Amino acid sequence: GSFTLRRSSCFLYSQQVSGCLWFIIARIEAGMSTEGNFPTDFFPQSSLLNGHMGMINSYVLALHWAFVNLAGIGNVDSMPVTILETITTLLIHAVGVTFYAIFTGNIVSILEDYTNRDNQVSGDLDSIGSFMRECRIPSDVQERIMQGYLMRNMIGNTSQQGDDGNEDLGGVGVPTISNEVLSRLPRHLRHELKVYERAEALQRRGKSFKNCFSDFLFALCGELCGNQILLPGDHLFNKGETPHQVLVVDSGTMEAERDGKTVMIFRKGDLLGKPWLLNDSTELIEQNSKEIPFVSHQQRGNTFSEWLDMCEKVHDVTIRAMNEVHLATGLSLQHDVNALKKRFSKDFDELREDKRRVIAAAQKVCITRNVVKAQMAFKRKIQRTKSA
Repeated sequence: GSFTLRRSSCFLYSQQVSGCLWFIIARIEAGMSTEGNFPTDFFPQSSLLNGHMGMINSYVLALHWAFVNLAGIGNVDSMPVTILETITTLLIHAVGVTFYAIFTGNIVSILEDYTNRDNQVSGDLDSIGSFMRECRIPSDVQERIMQGYLMRNMIGNTSQQGDDGNEDLGGVGVPTISNEVLSRLPRHLRHELKVYERAEALQRRGKSFKNCFSDFLFALCGELCGNQILLPGDHLFNKGETPHQVLVVDSGTMEAERDGKTVMIFRKGDLLGKPWLLNDSTELIEQNSKEIPFVSHQQRGNTFSEWLDMCEKVHDVTIRAMNEVHLATGLSLQHDVNALKKRFSKDFDELREDKRRVIAAAQKVCITRNVVKAQMAFKRKIQRTKSA
């Protein structure tokens, strides 16, 4: 806006100077006489110099002469004859051509910017729409996010970059939205879209959350306002440590090791801290201490379950980052966990049922293996008796 105003002011100033040059050249050629050799081909009206036409009429005619020469049209009533007149006219034509070339370039640039902006908005809307449909975001939320994007790009400043992390949204099986597109969304909608994407990834990756309601997953992921970054080789948990908060992998890869062997790979959408969510009373902790030791990892083999490996009094797993990992963290206070339980009691019952299923399955495996070992020992005893 200010740049265009400066150019317009320069053009008007050049028009003023050109009109003055017309009078100056006429005065130089006429000398001191007010009549001179007028009229001439370059200055056909001598009354302009002697003041008979008045100041306003002279000024308007001078502006007209300057405008038609700056525009390159030329004035049929004023033709340069002498060298001085020709050079002056050429200079005025050159200045006019320069201004009109700049003006035309500005118009073309504005039209191109408008077209590119329209194509960018259409592409962003398609990308955001596909992403939200794949994440199964409710239709009313989709409409609100679309409207927020349009309002931001119509009346807002879209040059600001996002400050919620530099990773793109999306992943395997889900369309990706670049951080550049996210930066054109308002901050609160950007955060909401990220929470929905995290909830979708959590339900897709976590077997314990398959039967949970989407409202619970959204509320759970919305509580994870913290951010933790691990570099390759950093340990999230050493042997003997248990999570006292909820963590969800937003990007990167981690591995769980037990006795030097990899027992699980954590990727985007995997959650740690399920035992912390359910350990809301001393009774549960005591129940864990009674149930879990019966299911030792030597009997379970090279498998991992957070219910069995990272509960209170049973923690024999080390978790290490394989590359740069971004974690969403939260719910470190038991008060917040209890508030979530009051709102979504059925979903927490589903988590408890999943825990019971895992423990029962592991105990069944252990019982089977113990029976097999007892049978083999009995057979060996019979064989030794027969040989004796």
